[in-house]
Amino acid sequence: MKKLSFLIAIALTCLLPSGKALSNSFVITPNSRFPTPDSRFPIPDSPLPIPHSRFPIPDSRFPIPDSLDQKAQQLYETGQYQEAIPLLDKIISNYRDSGDLIGEINALVNLALIYQRLGDWAQAEQTISQSFTQLSQLPLTKESQQLQGQILSVQGQVYLSLGQGEKALSTWQQTSAIYQELGDLTRLTESQIYQVQALRILGLYHQATKTLTQIKDSIQDQPDSALKSTALQYLGDVLRRVGKFKESQEILQQSLAIAENLPNQTLIAENLLSLGDTARLKGDTEEALDFYQRVVKESPLADITIQGQLNQLSVLIATQQWSRARALLPAIDYSLTTLSPSQRAIKARIKLAKTLLKSEKTQLKTPKALATYLADAIKLARKLGDKRAEAEAIGNLGTLYEYNQSFDEAQDLTEK
Repeated sequence: MKKLSFLIAIALTCLLPSGKALSNSFVITPNSRFPTPDSRFPIPDSPLPIPHSRFPIPDSRFPIPDSLDQKAQQLYETGQYQEAIPLLDKIISNYRDSGDLIGEINALVNLALIYQRLGDWAQAEQTISQSFTQLSQLPLTKESQQLQGQILSVQGQVYLSLGQGEKALSTWQQTSAIYQELGDLTRLTESQIYQVQALRILGLYHQATKTLTQIKDSIQDQPDSALKSTALQYLGDVLRRVGKFKESQEILQQSLAIAENLPNQTLIAENLLSLGDTARLKGDTEEALDFYQRVVKESPLADITIQGQLNQLSVLIATQQWSRARALLPAIDYSLTTLSPSQRAIKARIKLAKTLLKSEKTQLKTPKALATYLADAIKLARKLGDKRAEAEAIGNLGTLYEYNQSFDEAQDLTEK
C-alpha cells in the first residue's frame, strides 16, 4: 500500500511548522509549525506559530500512478500549493473512477489541507465535508477510524486558523480518543501536540507546558524522530513564552540536535528560528541574528526563509543597525516573489510593512513602497477570501496614512 498523504500530521512535523516525512504519498495533516493560522513571523510576545505537519495518513490500497503521487508530494513539500490543487483534483477523480473510497478520502484530506495552508477556509471546510460524506459509506473498521482521525485533525487545523481555539481543542480531543482506542501511540502523541497548539492560542500556557512535559517524558527513551524533535521544539517555544529562557534554549538545542541527526532540513530551520526567538527575548541580539541567518541558509522552504529574513530585519531595526537592514531588503523583496499565494504570503507582507514603519525616520523604504506591500496583501487576501487578513492589512494601511497622509495614493493601490 502506498500513501497519498502529505498529512500534516501534527504540527509535529512540524507538528508538526513544516515537515516532510511523507514516504510516497503526502497526506498532510495540520505545523510551523502543522501550519498555521498565524504565521511564523513572530515578534516578541506574539502568539506561537503553528507547525506544518509531517505525518502521512494511512496508505490507500489502490494507489494512483507513482508519477502523480510523487509530483503532488513534491509540489506540497516545496510550497507550490496552488499548483498542487489541479493535480489533487485529478488524483481524486482517479480514485473515484476506480471505486477506491479510502484513496479518495486520503486525497480529499490532502486537498483540504492545501486549502487550509492557502487560507481558503470555505474550500477547506467544503472539502472536509466531502471527506466525511465519503467516510460515512465505509463500514466501521480500524482503517475507517484512522481516516476519521485524519479528517478531524485537518478540521481542527481549520478551526485554529479561524481563531476558534475551543472548537479546535475539542476536535483534537476527539482525535486523541480515536487513536487511544486504536492503540496508535504515535498518532495519539501527534493529536496531543495539536491540542497544545489550541491551548497556547487560548492562553492556557500552564496546561500546555504540563501536556508537553508529559509528552516529552513519554518519548524521551524512544529513538530520535521528527515527532520527538517537534515535541521538544514545542516545549521550548512554550517555555520561552512563559519567560523560562534558559530552559527554552536547552530544550531547543536538544530538538535541533535530533533534527540534525535525522537529518531533516525543515526541522533544522524551524528549530533555528525558535532558538533565534529565544535568544532575542533574553536580550542576546547578535546570537539571535546568527540563528536567523542560519535559518535562511538551511531552510528548504520559502515561507521559512522569509520568516528568518523578517526576524533579522526586525532585530536590525530595533538595534538601529541601518546599513545592515538596508542591505537585507533586496533579498527579502526577492523572497516575497517566491511565496505561493497563501495566508503566510499575506502575513509576510504585513509584517514587513509594520517592521519598516518603525524605521520611518531612516527611510529604508518610501511610504509608497510600504503601501504597495499592504496593497498586495489586501489584494491577495481578497483573492483567497480571507476577510480577517484583509482587515488586518487595511488597518495597517490606515496606520501608514496617519504617518504620511497618503491615504488617497494607498487607496488607489488597493484598487488596481
